[in-house]
Amino acid sequence: MSMAEESNGVTSAVLDNGNSELTDSAVKRKRPDGEQEESTEDAELKKSKAESIIAELASPAAPTNAETGSTEMMEIPPEKVGQVIGSRGAIIQEMQTRSGCKIFVNQDFPQGVPRQVSFSGTAAQIKAARELVNMIVNEGPTSIHMLDGPILEQEVECPQGLVGRIIGSSGATIRELQSKCGAKIQINQNFPDGVNRKIMVTGSKDAVQYAVQLLNFVMENGPSLSNLPPRGGAAGGMGGGGAFFNAPAAGGPGVSPMTSLPNGQSQQTIECAKQYVGRIIGRSGETINLIQSKSGSKIQIDQSVPEGQPCKVSITGTPPSVTCAVQHIQELITNGPD
Repeated sequence: MSMAEESNGVTSAVLDNGNSELTDSAVKRKRPDGEQEESTEDAELKKSKAESIIAELASPAAPTNAETGSTEMMEIPPEKVGQVIGSRGAIIQEMQTRSGCKIFVNQDFPQGVPRQVSFSGTAAQIKAARELVNMIVNEGPTSIHMLDGPILEQEVECPQGLVGRIIGSSGATIRELQSKCGAKIQINQNFPDGVNRKIMVTGSKDAVQYAVQLLNFVMENGPSLSNLPPRGGAAGGMGGGGAFFNAPAAGGPGVSPMTSLPNGQSQQTIECAKQYVGRIIGRSGETINLIQSKSGSKIQIDQSVPEGQPCKVSITGTPPSVTCAVQHIQELITNGPD
């Protein structure tokens, strides 16, 4: 013990990195004014309390997940990333809205390596978001819209010649339609040539209605996805299977408005000059039979008209099949056979 320590008659404190620690177990020490004495036990108690307060200030209690949230990770197969994100991010945005959780997909991995999905939010939000992602990975992107109410089915007829418009290159169009409307779209092509194909639409009421609207739009206007109508847009006449179809009224001079017939059938009439009838019929009826096969419609030509008057070409079928046939016939009248 040093002389300074001995002259005070107490054990001094050694400061180490700002923390006061007693180096001996002295029984007493004098106050600077010499009026009172404080026991070592009291000094240690005060010191312990001070150290506890300093520790609390230096390391405040970590907030709980319920207060500020946390982040969790999960892996998904790389081929499922597109389904989880959706067209233009529609699916991942829908999941974030439903769960209240922030979701991010990290794709910065080598080919074939699982991708990481991060979830940020409260424990309840993360749990909900993980369940949604697992559902989409296992059941497909349309499954998220099945949560909106009872599942409905609706059948739409599609002429054989227009199926390609619905499917698109490598299935791109049908995937885009499903992502946009939230319904599941399946095409049954197990029918003979010339017979309309059946499109089955499955999903919530809202999703099915919008899917039917989009299908009829594509059948009528082609597979251009940049001009798809908004959800809840105006509908046209009734098409096959109860589908809404924006049928053209008059497709130009000599084309009558489309009229509705029983059983979801429609009819449209085209006027055709006699010299062009041969283009429509073709050799041994080859051309007219081909148009009927491709469109799924029935075509009849009335040539018993007065001299100088146009013949009447009547097309009967579902609205999409009639529209398809009208387009083929108009091209033949204008441009002739290929």
